[in-house]
Amino acid sequence: MNIKENSELCINWFADTDTICYDKRNIHNGEFDRMKALFIKELQIKWYEPVTIIIGFGLLIWFCIPFFFGVFNIGSYFGIFISLLLISYFPIKRFCKRKLTQKAFYITFSVVNFLATVFGIWVVFLTGLMIFAINQIPLHNVTVVTLGNQVNGGQPGPSLTARLNKTVEFLQEHPDVKCVVAGGLASETTLPEAEVMYRYLMQAGISPDRVATDTKSRNTQENLVNALQIINDKGWNKNVAIITEYYHQFRAGRLADDLGMRSYAVCADTPWYIFSCSYGRELISLTKFFCHL
Repeated sequence: MNIKENSELCINWFADTDTICYDKRNIHNGEFDRMKALFIKELQIKWYEPVTIIIGFGLLIWFCIPFFFGVFNIGSYFGIFISLLLISYFPIKRFCKRKLTQKAFYITFSVVNFLATVFGIWVVFLTGLMIFAINQIPLHNVTVVTLGNQVNGGQPGPSLTARLNKTVEFLQEHPDVKCVVAGGLASETTLPEAEVMYRYLMQAGISPDRVATDTKSRNTQENLVNALQIINDKGWNKNVAIITEYYHQFRAGRLADDLGMRSYAVCADTPWYIFSCSYGRELISLTKFFCHL
């Protein structure tokens, strides 16, 4: 860096908007070099800044992948928003450091950093709950409840296909177990999810008398409420093995337990290319669940 050795040296500090002028003749021995080093240090990019930006770009790509497979939901928007925040955080911070007063900058980014820390802790907490829920191994004497998901053109989408494959596997391993498939209309022009699920199980060789359908529910809570009604009507076991994906098990299990059922987890494998948006959507759903929204 070239600094003119004239009678007056102007250093524009990032911490303030004002230009502070120093008379070199009034600077004690060594003070000038100390201020010069401090100024250069302010300009240096810390190692964690490019790392954060790279992580942001990685997450951005990860959350955009489902789009190329025809899947894009609120989880995708959420993830892309967080990714863009990570990418832009340090550039915005440096810009604000030049434009804001020292006090305004300190207050603003103290609040931002606090909120970011709380958000990070919350995400880790929710992820821990998801992991905890998948370890509840079911008994042999249960009723299977398979939760619905997206249907495309009368065929199960990738997530629902994974759940149905796991259902077939579990029912074949436990020939005395009954099953409720739950899911209503995604739209007026498509078959109910439960109807598509029922046909899939029939084609896989599952006996019709082992499967009951709920074609009216529109979300996870209604899935379980209606499934419980069917279980009670048929006199089936109220210990339920919920078949859904890993990330979904905690919320589904807590809703089932609140209804008086004893729930266990049977986890389907989420296709890799939609995991990001599914995980992001579940973070939002779990937050709403805890806030009773």
